[in-house]
Amino acid sequence: MKPFVPLLLLWLIIAPFNGFSQNKQAAALRRLQGIVTSADDKLSLAYASVGLLNKPVGTIADSAGHFALTLSPENKGDTVRISMVGYLPLMRPVREFENSGETIVIRLTKKITQLNEVKVSNLFSHAVIVGKQTTGTMIQASIIPKGDSAPTIGAETGFKLHAPRYPAMFDNVNFYVSANNFKYIKFRLNIYSLKNNLPDTLLFNKEILVSLNNYKTGWSKIDLTTDALVINADCAVTLQWVDYNKDMLKGPQVLMPAGLSFSHINYYRMASQDKWKTVKGNLSVYVSLRD
Repeated sequence: MKPFVPLLLLWLIIAPFNGFSQNKQAAALRRLQGIVTSADDKLSLAYASVGLLNKPVGTIADSAGHFALTLSPENKGDTVRISMVGYLPLMRPVREFENSGETIVIRLTKKITQLNEVKVSNLFSHAVIVGKQTTGTMIQASIIPKGDSAPTIGAETGFKLHAPRYPAMFDNVNFYVSANNFKYIKFRLNIYSLKNNLPDTLLFNKEILVSLNNYKTGWSKIDLTTDALVINADCAVTLQWVDYNKDMLKGPQVLMPAGLSFSHINYYRMASQDKWKTVKGNLSVYVSLRD
């Protein structure tokens, strides 16, 4: 007998990604192609996020900073937003690119922040785990868009982290994958402040990447013990899809176990600069903290 899956929760968690590319059928206005670089040293920026502000149209630059974004006529009045960990975001109207037939060069300026010295020895001595450590697969959530033979990367999903006490320091982030059709897939760990209970601003300038190789499933740990990442309030912890290869067993699929919960908040967006959306539930992700 197949396990019973509550229809409402399955729809809420999985359905948002199923129709990810339906709007791509419209005739293309133009294919924007470019490279994202640092304004300071002109070096390319791998895995920069490029997309339409608050729209489910976007992509991630490749490991050499190159990107391509296909827009339809209905996007003519929209804004392209380019962002990268550790850099100030840049926004430009789509209409600026209408007559450009050349490769676009986007230069981002480094974000200057004053970091307070963190003394670990006495302040952060109590270990605590926040999140879901169980891995039952009666309910599973897709953490990448479903339905594309050549999927568009940049989708992001995660959860609201509520620590027992603040300040708190990250030791590690752990996530469980129950199904994976990719020989190689890479995610970026993002940690955001919250505004109106939604992810808002990246809290740290460090880019944190994790790869799954050879169709890996099970638990994966992201070690943060040497990074001194300290939070002073609730935040959002997310995984953003930034790279993959096309050698897949079947269609694109990465699944994570999920549980019924009306007290836990998950976040997702279908493209790199899309609006954030929320759904109640409990993904198999947990964070080890010290407070």
